[in-house]
Amino acid sequence: MVAPPQSGTVLSILKTGIIGIIAEYTDPYVGGKLVSMGILPGSEVEIVRRSLFGSSIYARIDDSLVALRKEEAACIVLR
Repeated sequence: MVAPPQSGTVLSILKTGIIGIIAEYTDPYVGGKLVSMGILPGSEVEIVRRSLFGSSIYARIDDSLVALRKEEAACIVLR
């Protein structure tokens, strides 16, 4: 069993396969964009894979698969 991430961890540094819960967004602009996509606080998130050079992240958020830029993922704080 893998330990859950520590509270305050951002999505961009989460390891593949570890599941976290979205707590908040550090950037209101990016947060608004993510909320409009249905990526809400309280959603379960797991990194599925990263791009070859690490510029983007492929994540499962609740029942959806989403590609995020590393900068967007850095704005998502987990609990």
